[in-house]
Amino acid sequence: MRSNIIRGVVASLLWGMLILCFFTMIRANGLMSTNLKLIKDGAVSPVQIQTERFVAETARGFVFNWATYNGDQQDYQNRLKPFGKGDSYTLGSNQKCNSVEVLEVSQEEDLYRVKLKANISRVTTIPDDQAHLMPRELVIKRESPLATVWKNTQETVEVTIKDQAIIGYPVLVPNTNPNMAETVLGNNTPPEGFATFGKQMIDLYFRGEDLSNYTEEEIPSLGGYVLKSCELTGYEDGKSLFKITITQAGEHPAVKDMEQYIFLEAQKTNKWQLIRLGAY
Repeated sequence: MRSNIIRGVVASLLWGMLILCFFTMIRANGLMSTNLKLIKDGAVSPVQIQTERFVAETARGFVFNWATYNGDQQDYQNRLKPFGKGDSYTLGSNQKCNSVEVLEVSQEEDLYRVKLKANISRVTTIPDDQAHLMPRELVIKRESPLATVWKNTQETVEVTIKDQAIIGYPVLVPNTNPNMAETVLGNNTPPEGFATFGKQMIDLYFRGEDLSNYTEEEIPSLGGYVLKSCELTGYEDGKSLFKITITQAGEHPAVKDMEQYIFLEAQKTNKWQLIRLGAY
């Protein structure tokens, strides 16, 4: 009886791997056909495709390591160093990254913005009476009335790469097409009221509030987070960079004080109007 069960499990795994390989092959063939057609039509060159592939894989590897943290800060810094990030950075939660998928690569001259979806398992706290409904391997500890568990979630992030170097850190974004923006940013003194406007927009963005009263663009807000701190660190001609920390909303947040470096672009007519929020 036991041997039959084992054989059944092994057979299921083998069939699962074959199905996965089949769909992966179809996707790869589809991408290859698309790339060959673009080359034939003269829309892109082989060098452009190779560069975009390098950019996408660099961003994927960076996000995978950025989204994996087990509480060992030295290990975390060592894994980020190959991506040019040797400074101290706070992720804000204990979690492991299961996979990263590249959703889109957009280009403006030598600047690339990559949007990626990260599938994450994060240590979080839930009521104990909910824990018994979860698979045993996801439950870390049960101490009534609360339980510590692994909770699976997805986050969409944006990464910016320029001259094959990663600029800043991933920024959480909604799963929509990113808008493009100028890339030159100085450290000038902003006009009166700009810093206040920027902080208000970022606060609304992370809380998930409607931004349509402050912008003519279609800019969706993210939601689910509380802005804990916000500092304007760079400004030039309506383009700005803010260093912030966010905490997940709710009574028992799994993400606490995650650092974000978010780029904000605005223009002023009779008042400031938001143009873009996202990675640099």
